[in-house]
Amino acid sequence: MALISPIRGLLALVLSATPCLGQQLADPKLTPGKIRHELDTRAVCTTKWGKDERVVTEEMKKQVYAEYHLVPNKGACKPIPHKNKKGETVIPKSGCEIDHRVSRELAGADDMANLWAQPYLTPQQPGAYAKDRLENFLHRQVCSGKLTLKQAQDALLGDWYAAYQKYIGPLPAK
Repeated sequence: MALISPIRGLLALVLSATPCLGQQLADPKLTPGKIRHELDTRAVCTTKWGKDERVVTEEMKKQVYAEYHLVPNKGACKPIPHKNKKGETVIPKSGCEIDHRVSRELAGADDMANLWAQPYLTPQQPGAYAKDRLENFLHRQVCSGKLTLKQAQDALLGDWYAAYQKYIGPLPAK
């Protein structure tokens, strides 16, 4: 029994230092996801997301980093320079975002059970840029009646990258 804890700690350290493996998906034990059940499809599709009130505090963000054993802008959260659509090199201000497992635009809650530290990586890797594209796509599908709100939420509660490949396809090439 005493050996298991150091092995789990070493595994967590290795995975957290490997963004594509360790932080591509939220840890379901730390971030099981939380949905605002008072929001229905109509509310989800008529809310001006980004203009509404967010309640994720700086203290909550610090707690998420601590729970995931990450440090802003270091290790798995170190910003990765990449080229934008114009071919210009971009260096993000942050290497991770405190993301919602189920996005707010699909009735995800601003709650610790729905927050995780997700690396941005590059637009060609399975990080925050790709997950943002998936969230926007799923929102459009729900609001056009092509998916139910529950189907979209379930896609994010499962393996979001598999959902990306299913609904959007492969990540863009460089």
